[in-house]
Amino acid sequence: NGKGKITFPNYLIQKIILIITLLVSFPFAEKVLQHKSEILHPKIVNTLKEFKKVNFWVEYGIESYKPSLRTYKSPYINDEVIISFTNENLAIFLNHIEKYFKWNNVAIENNVTNDKKIGATKITLSWEHGNDNWNTQETTMITHFFSQNENRHQFVLMFYELSFSDGWVKFKQPTMYFDYNDVVRLKQLLDSKYVKSTVEEWKEKQKEVDKLFE
Repeated sequence: NGKGKITFPNYLIQKIILIITLLVSFPFAEKVLQHKSEILHPKIVNTLKEFKKVNFWVEYGIESYKPSLRTYKSPYINDEVIISFTNENLAIFLNHIEKYFKWNNVAIENNVTNDKKIGATKITLSWEHGNDNWNTQETTMITHFFSQNENRHQFVLMFYELSFSDGWVKFKQPTMYFDYNDVVRLKQLLDSKYVKSTVEEWKEKQKEVDKLFE
């Protein structure tokens, strides 16, 4: 009766990311479309207290249509970081984006600055630590409104320090500063209608590619 033997369904061992038409390895079960047609460039502060751009993009689950955020630990390290949401927490995050836009308008109209927490949302944070080794933890992400000056107001993502599974090595994703135009684009990339149309468009193109190899 197969006692003592453990078998897994194919979808659990099929770890694939689709970057438009390119297949590469990926540490999670679901196939995802890594939407990389436009890279956002939030800034993080390096050890010299300098603001440096880091690549940041969005990926979509091909079956779930669920978006996740993807970036790097730093501009100098290729180890990747993935921020995932439940549907409920994604809705909370989108509400924080809307509040940022509201506060940005208030600040511009009144020629004032502010440094204020917008809110917090639960996330799943996954980070790579060399040779495709990954660690994943549930944590909280803080969203913040931060004014560089009266005309430049940023949407900020802040993270808590986490421990690797051994409990000894610590990891903390740097605070990420998004300028207004990147927040506009991020909102579009996370919009459910945009996500669905992007994935459906990819699926149709993939069908045409598959026909070529029948």
